Amino acid sequence: MVGVAIGSACRNRTVPFVNTFAAFLTRAFDHIRMGAVSQTNVNFVGSHAGISIGKYLKKCLYNHSVIVNIHNNVVIHLDVSRL
Repeated sequence: MVGVAIGSACRNRTVPFVNTFAAFLTRAFDHIRMGAVSQTNVNFVGSHAGISIGKYLKKCLYNHSVIVNIHNNVVIHLDVSRL
């Protein structure tokens, strides 16, 4: 899914939105990083980072730290438990 989105963005076909669990986005980190290097315009939505009830898990911090370190990347946090 990430590869198709980056490929279509490289060909200037569309501005794709990729929506999946955050754990799957970290698995596609190499594709996302190479898309950032080639300056593609792709929007990624990763939800349920470190799925748990109550406190955060270490996996949540890993998902966040991997995606935050990509050049020209904006990460928006939404904590539903505080709404």
